[in-house]
Amino acid sequence: REWTDDDANSVLEIFGNESVVQYTADEPYEDGMRRVIGSRVFFHEKNLGLTWGIFERKSGKVLGDIDFTYKDKRDFRVSLGCCFAPHAWGKGFASEALKEVIRYGFEDFPLFKVNRLEAGTDPRNFSAQKLLERLGFKNEALLRDYYFERGKFVDQHIYGLLRKDWAKNNVNAK
Repeated sequence: REWTDDDANSVLEIFGNESVVQYTADEPYEDGMRRVIGSRVFFHEKNLGLTWGIFERKSGKVLGDIDFTYKDKRDFRVSLGCCFAPHAWGKGFASEALKEVIRYGFEDFPLFKVNRLEAGTDPRNFSAQKLLERLGFKNEALLRDYYFERGKFVDQHIYGLLRKDWAKNNVNAK
C-alpha cells in the first residue's frame, strides 16, 4: 500500500538501519520521517512514480519499501528500487512483492504500456543482484563511478527486464 503519515516509525525501522542503506547514497535516517513520507506523496502527486510500503499480511509489520519511478514515460520505461528491513531478509518477501510489482507494471499499469523495467544496484550488493536475476532481469551494464555517495565514487550495475522476455516466462501474461 502507499505510505501514510502514520507510517513514520515504520520508515525509520527500514531507513534508520545502516545495514539497509549501506549500498545507497542515504545515511541512516534518524529524524524527519514525516518529511520522507511527504516527499514520497509529492512524488506520486507530481505523477513521477509510486512508492509502496510492504507490510506482512498477518502482523502488519513493515517489511520494506518499493519505488516504481515512471518519469521516463516517452520511453515506456519504469525504474524499480527497493529496501527491506533486516528481519525480512532471506524469507522471500522481496521476491514475492517484486513479482507482483513487475506483473502490475507489465499488465495493469494505467498510464502507458511499459516495455522495460530497470533496476540499479551497487556491485557489492550480491543479494540484490541474485534477486534481480531470479526475477528475470539481465545485467546489462556496469557504470563506473556512477554515483558519488558517502565521500567516494561508486559503480552501478544496471539490470533490465523487457516485456517480451517477461511474457515468455509467464504463460498467463496479457
